[in-house]
Amino acid sequence: MFIRRVLNSKGFSITEMMVAAGLSGVMALLTVTFQADMKKSIQQLEDRVDFVTDTNIGLRVAWNIFGQMKPSLNNIELPDDNGKNFFDYSSEMSLRSAGTFSMSRVFTLNYDQYNSGRTAMYFLIDDSNRGAGVLYNPLNAYDKAKMGTGVIEYVSLNQGNIVTAKLQNSPDVSKRIMKAGELVLIQSPVLLKDIGLVAEDNFVTNNSLYSISRQMAFLGRVNNSATDLVKEQYDVSFKYTHPAFPGLTMGTVDDFLRYLPPSLGGGAYAVLVPVAMMRLRVVPSNREASLKKIDIYVSKRSPNGYDREMKIFDAVSSIRLLREDISTPMVKVEVVD
Repeated sequence: MFIRRVLNSKGFSITEMMVAAGLSGVMALLTVTFQADMKKSIQQLEDRVDFVTDTNIGLRVAWNIFGQMKPSLNNIELPDDNGKNFFDYSSEMSLRSAGTFSMSRVFTLNYDQYNSGRTAMYFLIDDSNRGAGVLYNPLNAYDKAKMGTGVIEYVSLNQGNIVTAKLQNSPDVSKRIMKAGELVLIQSPVLLKDIGLVAEDNFVTNNSLYSISRQMAFLGRVNNSATDLVKEQYDVSFKYTHPAFPGLTMGTVDDFLRYLPPSLGGGAYAVLVPVAMMRLRVVPSNREASLKKIDIYVSKRSPNGYDREMKIFDAVSSIRLLREDISTPMVKVEVVD
């Protein structure tokens, strides 16, 4: 017997074609959706990696800058989030024993603070490019010939190029300290405290328990002839008042030198420190404006102003500067994405 196999030569039916096309469409849609989700996930991952990388770079820059902010401590008045001076610095046990005295400080920069008027933060750092601090004898600023006659007449801080030529082994480093247009901080090495008395319940008590000891300080810009320092209006509130006598303001280098206290049982002397004014500036971010993100720029003030800025944080929600204990100069920088 022969068995005849009959093949259907008519092909697929319309129903079969529609089912196949439907399945192909579903698979194509799933593939496109999967690819889109994968691309979105990869982009989010790349953005996160970029943010972490950029943030780490910004944090390194910030840590380096705040690691040099010693000249700001007790010299600059900058209210923190709670109205306390962010640059308070003291390790006195008497302050710790005062239950109402806060030992921590926090300063926040974000979009809401920007709209409230906190658009920047200014502070002083050591300008190590111009050398280290040097000791200074205040008698070098006065006319020595007239001192023999009982007349104390101020001449200039750098009289006879004393700062340039004699205070350090390297004249070039000293010359950079007294560079025209740059800032110099003069400080006494002696800690002083306001010993003013206050009246409480008909009793006179010593108010020094709750005040912070600090050094006398004067901030000035080197004049064009590099002979002296000139007091100017700065972007920060600098403490020109005498630590022990708050009513006494030192408006000139002469005022400062005349009130220098003796050091270590000997004569008075000061320390000259080359410093620079820094600015952290807040700018609303154009990249994510609807999310209230901000960009943070840092710049150093030159004689021409803050003319060279560097962006250290891009499209962040906020940065938080935290001093957990004012007995140390450490500043912690926290960034919120």
